[in-house]
Amino acid sequence: GYEDYQRHVKDREMSSRTAFVLREVDGTAKFVAVEYIDVRVGDIVRVVNMDGVMTSDGGTPSRNNAIPCDLVILTTSEREGVAYVETSNLDGETNLKSRQCIDGLRLHKEDHRLVDETSMMLTTESPSGTFLSPNQHNSSFNREVSQEFELGSGHIDAKKSKSTAQRCAEKYDGSIIECEVPNGNLYTFSGTVQLKNPSGEDEKFSITPAQMLYRGSSLRKVAWVVGVCVFTGPETKVAMNARKPPHKSSRVESLVNYLLIAVLLL
Repeated sequence: GYEDYQRHVKDREMSSRTAFVLREVDGTAKFVAVEYIDVRVGDIVRVVNMDGVMTSDGGTPSRNNAIPCDLVILTTSEREGVAYVETSNLDGETNLKSRQCIDGLRLHKEDHRLVDETSMMLTTESPSGTFLSPNQHNSSFNREVSQEFELGSGHIDAKKSKSTAQRCAEKYDGSIIECEVPNGNLYTFSGTVQLKNPSGEDEKFSITPAQMLYRGSSLRKVAWVVGVCVFTGPETKVAMNARKPPHKSSRVESLVNYLLIAVLLL
């Protein structure tokens, strides 16, 4: 019983950790701090791996390089769109693994100057507006075939100086991801993302394991990564690979059980 309680405490501690999710606050797209348990499929999540990052209220958030859910990488702080993750909690390997976002999904190279100037401003206030993503009512999810959901629920007016959140809201608004059903295989992933290009035409890109960041891994060597949540909670790879803890009993307990059965039979 005590071990079960300890696991319960650990689960609650994990669920109460902070993730930065794209929300609409007062008509402006911002990354706001929410608990892991409030992250939903279709949310655009930003994982920060940088000490000394300033928030909008002047505070400095703690290092937050843990991946809160299973993410498809959309863009990173690097011009090449690369990210590095440590997956020792998943497969026991301590060497860093490289991940690469799809070139057609990441923010344009010419945008990175503006992104770097404004992207380090994060807000810690609670979201007061509606969800920017996902639009759950317009989503469809077929567990036997695939899952499909929308990223974004409305257009955010652009300003001359745009933060990473505003650029993400504009670029990924209305995009659709279709992917495989939840499973525990760490080395395979298949899906597609449909995105409108600058000319207004739909483009489709294939998603492979090289674009995936799984819950339980940690971001390394890059300042931040923005991705879209595809699996949360018990549907993440790490949760589906977790084994049920075995029941443990001492020799004394086993002996007492046998003696009780003997007493009852007599």
